Amino acid sequence: MYRRLLLSVALPLHGCKINESPVVHGGRWALKLAWFWVVLEALNGCAHIVWAASVGAYRPGLATAPVLLAIALVLGWRLLHYPSTTDAAITDS
Repeated sequence: MYRRLLLSVALPLHGCKINESPVVHGGRWALKLAWFWVVLEALNGCAHIVWAASVGAYRPGLATAPVLLAIALVLGWRLLHYPSTTDAAITDS
């Protein structure tokens, strides 16, 4: 039980850490990691919704699935609309 609680808290905190540290500085590897995180959150949110719909009842994670999807959409939008400093440096050269 405690392991599941730890993962439930640690994964979103890790996502926030990814968004706030190297991604802000525009490292290419960090941007790839951030996009991986967007896809992971979106798939996780969709999987919980599909799982509950296929069973026709509440399943663990259904209540937070819309939040995961919203976070994934916001992070993806930010990654698309705020170019990294690395990309700007390459374009200016």
